[in-house]
Amino acid sequence: MAKRYSYYPGCVLHGTSREYDISIQAVFKKLGVELNEIEDWNCCGQFATDNLLLLASLCGRNLQIAERMGLDLTIPCSICYHNLMKSRRILKENQKIREKAGSIGIGFNEKIKIRHLLEIVSLKELAAAKLKPLNLKVAPFYGCLTIRPKELTFEDPANPRSLDELIRATGAECLPFASKTQCCGGNLLLGYKELALKLTGNILLESKKIGSDCIVVACPMCHVMLDSQQAEIEAKFGKDIQLPVLYFTQLLGLALEIKPKELGLDKHAVSTKQIVEKVKG
Repeated sequence: MAKRYSYYPGCVLHGTSREYDISIQAVFKKLGVELNEIEDWNCCGQFATDNLLLLASLCGRNLQIAERMGLDLTIPCSICYHNLMKSRRILKENQKIREKAGSIGIGFNEKIKIRHLLEIVSLKELAAAKLKPLNLKVAPFYGCLTIRPKELTFEDPANPRSLDELIRATGAECLPFASKTQCCGGNLLLGYKELALKLTGNILLESKKIGSDCIVVACPMCHVMLDSQQAEIEAKFGKDIQLPVLYFTQLLGLALEIKPKELGLDKHAVSTKQIVEKVKG
């Protein structure tokens, strides 16, 4: 019997990070995991984080819809995951906000679990799927909100393992990467662009230095910074980087022998052609 989850894509997976959603649908279908997108979902309130009532109400509504479906909720975007986990805690612990949200019909009874998409990937099931070993050297990049803060995530911020283990499960070499838990600077891009590009540039340059074929991420904002901003970073640093950045689902899809276009690998700013060619062998 297929595993079933409710699925909250968040805004960017239906927009600028469409390739992430494309790869998710292809990979989890092949793994026999059923993802049911929640109906009439709304934004997680990323730009309302200073207003706890608004944040909790926006996220609480999504949680409420998922709860009515009776399925544990899985979330692919680390920012959305963080905001929904934070809102669940607010609704549980802040009586004043809980009552105000309740006055407009918003509530969450914690009858379902909230899981990051990375969390539901079973290494045992991957082993049974007979993956094609990938001849790649990969740098895992967790960033901030996939693993922080400790009380809101499934990972150990000091020693995250999920991406590392998934990379190894594909047969690729998971490289020791000192920057894997650093901030990409995505939240600074609009107000402090120079600093944001410097932070991302340091990550890219270290990954290049250790000989990685690509970086693998689990967060759309990290992907925007490492992939879409790479050309500007190259100009700023005076370096030729040209380093592909894949979502973990795209790497997994290659190991499952899903066609590159079905994984959205043709939609990146930095070409993934060299990765596809190397995987073909």
